[in-house]
Amino acid sequence: MLKISQTIWGFGVLCIEPDPDMLRDLSGAAVRIITEFGCQNISNTLYAHANLKVQPTDALLKALTQQACTKESEFKPQELANILWAWATLGLDPNSRLMNVLEARALMLINEFNSFDVANTIWSLATMKRQPKEDLLSALSKRAISEAKTFKAQDVSNLMWGLATLSLEPSADLVCGLEARVIEVADSFITQHLANTMWSIAQMGIGKDVRKDLEPAHASAIDSVISTLSKQVLRRETRDLLPDQCAILGWSFVVLELQDGALLLHLLEGLVMHIKEMDESGLRQTHQLLLSISLDSNLKELAGEHIDALVASSGKECREAFERAHSHLVNSKIQSDVATHLKMLGLTFQEEAVDSSSGYTMDMFVENDLLPEAAQKYPKGCAVEVDGPFHFLEKSHRPLGHTLLKRRHMLQIGYLVVPVPYWEWDEFTCASSKNITDAQQKEAKQVYLRALLSQWVQVPENPAIKSEQPAIQSEVPASKTELTQPESKSELPAITSEETANKSEEPVADTEMPAQNGEE
Repeated sequence: MLKISQTIWGFGVLCIEPDPDMLRDLSGAAVRIITEFGCQNISNTLYAHANLKVQPTDALLKALTQQACTKESEFKPQELANILWAWATLGLDPNSRLMNVLEARALMLINEFNSFDVANTIWSLATMKRQPKEDLLSALSKRAISEAKTFKAQDVSNLMWGLATLSLEPSADLVCGLEARVIEVADSFITQHLANTMWSIAQMGIGKDVRKDLEPAHASAIDSVISTLSKQVLRRETRDLLPDQCAILGWSFVVLELQDGALLLHLLEGLVMHIKEMDESGLRQTHQLLLSISLDSNLKELAGEHIDALVASSGKECREAFERAHSHLVNSKIQSDVATHLKMLGLTFQEEAVDSSSGYTMDMFVENDLLPEAAQKYPKGCAVEVDGPFHFLEKSHRPLGHTLLKRRHMLQIGYLVVPVPYWEWDEFTCASSKNITDAQQKEAKQVYLRALLSQWVQVPENPAIKSEQPAIQSEVPASKTELTQPESKSELPAITSEETANKSEEPVADTEMPAQNGEE
């Protein structure tokens, strides 16, 4: 048994893919004696397959899963970390019973987790798009705080990338704890770590306006981390920056509203040098960077001649890549429902209208005239954006970076943007279980939309709609009207009606392979 497990593990460690017949024979032998496998054998076998990028046979995967479930009380932290890493790397079913077993065991052993175990667990769950349960998430966060002084650059990058990918935000205590460590290990950040960490902060929507509202120590820690990472980027030779890294860092720069002229020029030089090697994701991010500069006089001044060279060489290609991402959208059920009730109000609008100056798609562009004062502030008209869960942080409902950036751009172009967040619209669905008739629910939705729009748009009078909403609250939250004010740069709606169509482009998490378990 040990020889079979050790042989598979050895191939994985050496990154030597064995002959297919040999691997099939080894897998078959492992299945026959699977009841003799201990936790380390299970961990090493999965690790080897992931490292080789070879999918286990169905029979082997089933056998390993069943055996792991019988050993759930015996796993050690490193074995858990290795299995989670392998499972995520191989793209296996995140809803497998094994994941429940491993998460439960991780919670029991949390006080034995080191910084790598914490970061790797979050990274693995994020890669699988598996939202951790609240108790595990809380335990991992507390353990990260206690282990903050031991984090390596890789751990910081993977932890932050994992949290951002799961639409989660680190606590103030964790950010403050990691700040000193980031400064200490700054020189060991490879460029991919820098790009991933900057993207994570940007994707969490921690823009300039948000940082102003944080507690001083929290805001200071974030500014310090951004400054440290920025200095490290400037130390890298332009020719050594990969195309996707230039795009990710440039996108993060504008989301975070940085004003570092040296950093911007450095990134633009890298983009000019590497733009022809850029993939679709990088081209889309570069388009948003170019758009940000064109709409902001301060950024335009900082960019100087570099922006002209980039626009001339690749501006059209970047714009086309951005538009291609939105050319096959399918309206969400919520958007269709909102559209139905806007029609009931007598409003006329275009769905999936494209702004010709930016390439952004609007869920619904309202064709009714704006009220005089609103028309002066928003000469381009009104866009209604239906924002689903993928536009917000999981707990605070703060808009994510890609949503903030589109809102800022649309506002700068001259649009009034009226968001309809999913949790407010969902209240009407919940109300249907409280003895509210369909007619009352429809009326409540129309009252809600009228309240949102009537302060800006000439909504036709409809005597059938009562001024007070029955049984369901009709008050428009204060945040709604604040979102439309031009002074609030960081507040404006979602990228598209298709939830995943314009999520910010996630960088590839440059995760090192987990620590290797030698055979016992």
